[in-house]
Amino acid sequence: MTSLLDGKRNTTSFYQQNAGLKKSLEEKLGLPPKPKKPLTPYFRFMVQIRPNLVQKNPQAKVTDIVKLTAQEWEKADITVRQKLEADYKREMVDFTAAQVKYNKMLTDEQREEIKLAKIDIAESKEKRMLKKKMKELGKPKKPLSAFLLFMNERKDRRGTQPFRDWQVAMGNEWENLPEEEKSQYLTQYKKASEGYKHEIQIWEEKMIRLGHIDVVRNEALIEPKEHSTRVSRRPRGSEQ
Repeated sequence: MTSLLDGKRNTTSFYQQNAGLKKSLEEKLGLPPKPKKPLTPYFRFMVQIRPNLVQKNPQAKVTDIVKLTAQEWEKADITVRQKLEADYKREMVDFTAAQVKYNKMLTDEQREEIKLAKIDIAESKEKRMLKKKMKELGKPKKPLSAFLLFMNERKDRRGTQPFRDWQVAMGNEWENLPEEEKSQYLTQYKKASEGYKHEIQIWEEKMIRLGHIDVVRNEALIEPKEHSTRVSRRPRGSEQ
């Protein structure tokens, strides 16, 4: 195991190597960066011994290194833990003072800006998680619109043309397309749309029965279709 002195140098190197790689919320908003919270005793320990563990286990995966770190932590001498805990507490005092000073420096407008940005981040994360859940639960995909069907049929013509330019060109071509040809795509979309409505209704009924209310549209909860009753009710013994 590396010494505490080496570990302290590794910790500094760790911060230097990662400085600027990921901007904080405040920095993204053009505000001064807020004070960084010091590493906990365990993470300080991990930064100290990780280079040594990687050197001794060059074929180990990241998860393996994490497990080895946990094992070393359990075996660590009490004096090592106490030193790490003391360093952490001392730096936490400095961090708390710096945090108070930073908060006093912010204007009311800047605080509100940070608050709104955090709300946006939380909502975006929630939407991503919900979208992922819907995909995992097999939500039917919406059919392509008539115009997108038209574009998709001609995608091989694009070549190296920038997408935006190609999209504009396709839009102009769609506008000038004879109604007879355009109706073919409209009919194709209408047929696919009707099939989608049937599939999404069945899927949402299933989700409601399974308790996944969060993935169901509000209108499906407010106005349940009669189809639900016909599908869900079966005569007893019909599956025997």
